[in-house]
Amino acid sequence: QICTPDLVVFLACANHRLKERLQNRAEQQGRPDDNLKAIQRRLMNFKQNAVPLVKYFQERGLIITFDADRDEEEVFYDISVAVDNKLFPPKEPVAGPSELDLSLITDSVDPADAESDFEDQADNQSILSGDENIGEDLKKLKIVFVVGGPGSGKGTQCEKMVQKFGFTQLSIGDLIQNELAILSERSRLIKDIMERGEMIPMGLVL
Repeated sequence: QICTPDLVVFLACANHRLKERLQNRAEQQGRPDDNLKAIQRRLMNFKQNAVPLVKYFQERGLIITFDADRDEEEVFYDISVAVDNKLFPPKEPVAGPSELDLSLITDSVDPADAESDFEDQADNQSILSGDENIGEDLKKLKIVFVVGGPGSGKGTQCEKMVQKFGFTQLSIGDLIQNELAILSERSRLIKDIMERGEMIPMGLVL
């Protein structure tokens, strides 16, 4: 179980833009889950899973929504301002946690489409001075969840936050890609699941 995050970054992106980015990524990187059939299934999974997750964090006033259809530098600037004001001494005034228009998830998505890859999460890791202090040190960590559909730019924005704020990024997607490179029995199983566009069981991830 993960503790309550200090901030949840939601990257809202139009469905057609997600498809376009995933298809471009397939040409550049050849990921097994970026084939057309898998993309459609992943987007559908995202539609089904994002709404309850977003509502949960909205009720707790933790989520801020960003328009991820824009240039990645513009998106990162807005995220940086939010992180500065939420987690560190304010540098300039910004609006508080915003209400996410759930139509960004539901209405903009084709019934035959829309995934949940809540893979990318970033947290700030302090140096632990000894086993007896681990519990207290963990409580001081700043936890940021980065949530968005496949192709919304989670990995890119997490990398930028790592560079600027010194966070430690924990990405399920990166862990899975590392496993695929090993060419083991488990990696073959994971690849088969990804090619079908299905979510990898949490037990397998752990």
